[in-house]
Amino acid sequence: MAMTARWSGGAVVVLMCASLLSGACQGPLPALAPAIEFSVIPPADGGGPDTLLPIAGRVANGQRGDVIVLFAKSNLWWVQPFRSRPFTAIAQDGSWNTTTHLGTEYAALLVRPGYKPPTTVEQLPSAGGDVLAVATVKGSGTYALPERKTIAFSGYEWEVRQTPTNRGGRNDFDGRNAWTDDDGRLHLALARRDGE
Repeated sequence: MAMTARWSGGAVVVLMCASLLSGACQGPLPALAPAIEFSVIPPADGGGPDTLLPIAGRVANGQRGDVIVLFAKSNLWWVQPFRSRPFTAIAQDGSWNTTTHLGTEYAALLVRPGYKPPTTVEQLPSAGGDVLAVATVKGSGTYALPERKTIAFSGYEWEVRQTPTNRGGRNDFDGRNAWTDDDGRLHLALARRDGE
């Protein structure tokens, strides 16, 4: 393989692959690795079932049929926007957009169409197999997680959940509703606060 360039003086320079003689330049050039970028980043938040906001980005070097799978982090990584609708289409220009529940971080996976995303994961998958690329980004703005609260009970240390969920019905999880007394008995309460 050689490239020819002409200069105004009429001289011709031929640039050749240095390893042409060894045959290493034979065959097609390697494909560029796929990449994902974010163009719209939702705010950082503790998460919950109520709020959906836009999230968007672009894929470089993807192939026809590839799709995006999004996750939002709220203690665990949760597939977005819904477990029943985990795939986001990629437009011909490489752009993608959808909505997401809020989290402290967001992740986009470029995957082949046969990929089966989990509903939740503690750790995101790495690129390989049906996962072609992975990108993460912190939520925009500033958000302070609630102070971690633990309870010692029955020989274990338990972390009290303080982010909302709709699993099993709407629950806002307030750390003040779980405690142990001086005798080590566990107390769990349902309470109305601030109209909730």
